[in-house]
Amino acid sequence: LTWHVFLKERRLESSLNVFRSLPQVLSSVRDVQRIVEYVDGCVLCSGNEDERFVDLLSSRNGAIMDATGSMCVAYLDKAHSTVRSSNCELLVSPSVTQCQSCQLYRPTLRALCSRVVRQARSGNDRTDPSSHTPFRNLTTPEKEIRYQREHTLRRSHERCIDHLKEKLEKEVEDRGVAVDECLHQDLTQIMQQNTDTVLKSCPPGSFGRIFWECQKRATSLKDARSMRWDPLMVRWCLYLRHLSSSAYEMLRDSGVMKLPSQRTLRDYTHHTKATIGFSLDVDKQLSVAANLSSCEEREKYVILIADEMHIKENLVYDKHTGAITGFTNIGEINSYLSAYENDLKETKPLLEPLAKSMLVIMVRGLFSPLKFPYAQFPCTDLSGWFTPKFNVHDSLM
Repeated sequence: LTWHVFLKERRLESSLNVFRSLPQVLSSVRDVQRIVEYVDGCVLCSGNEDERFVDLLSSRNGAIMDATGSMCVAYLDKAHSTVRSSNCELLVSPSVTQCQSCQLYRPTLRALCSRVVRQARSGNDRTDPSSHTPFRNLTTPEKEIRYQREHTLRRSHERCIDHLKEKLEKEVEDRGVAVDECLHQDLTQIMQQNTDTVLKSCPPGSFGRIFWECQKRATSLKDARSMRWDPLMVRWCLYLRHLSSSAYEMLRDSGVMKLPSQRTLRDYTHHTKATIGFSLDVDKQLSVAANLSSCEEREKYVILIADEMHIKENLVYDKHTGAITGFTNIGEINSYLSAYENDLKETKPLLEPLAKSMLVIMVRGLFSPLKFPYAQFPCTDLSGWFTPKFNVHDSLM
């Protein structure tokens, strides 16, 4: 026969440290009597009774979660006003007051309390919109205050933008000059007359010279569709559109300068089909960008930079493959490990989680100006166990 101890509706296994000296199997009445007498002499684990620890857990809704926010690592025992590790054995021998799990977690509690004290001294308000504290580390009242402050700040920014728009529209209406066909011809003639001056001041290959030549060529064409833009000009326009798509469109519609349409820019950004993970087309582009055919041997040395970028959760239909993009995809091996971890949980997720962050891996040259975004993986929350399995050396060679 085997035996177990139940305390506070929790089953204590006979394999715990406190029961190590007791027999695991009952073979006689003497064994039962010995176990009952030993358990009766045990005392309840005191946990961590410090008042600062209890206040810390009270401010965190009575629990401390792990880095992923899915598992409790410590909790507040309100009945005894103490903080226990999630692995607390509850019972200890009369010679000690704490179980080993609570003793090992005590330095972590001290570090958390010291961090709170430092933040209070530095005036770091976790509810301030400029705070870098993740929302999962905030209490429910702190989340509500931070949401309200961010909403107020956003409304203030919107009012400021509306005021600037009205002011700009009024200035254009009062001082703006409409460019008619006659004035357009005059400006074109002025540009042609000053071409030599611009070419002397801007050396060949410079952005100023390329910009001037593109503007001169675009104004001389009757059909804008026949315009062929310089690659450097296209990259500059892509950068402007990345900063603000609406501002780029407003600048293009104003007629102040000739810029390629967003449809033209889309052809450049969608030249290579975007895929999750690694792609052979991207490998070929990396080889071209690294200029492997003519670069020196030392310029082939690169480093890998991994960065996590938060994105909006959503699903997108890929018309080329018919797949739904937006779920987590961190590589075949890591996806299997994540699915296996979910299977071991008591509360299994009904669906595959949506990605809320993107892990981007960039190839950066050590002795060359190479900067190339190589691969991206949608994930929920990047943790230390995830290590991409790939070899960039094969791609470069």
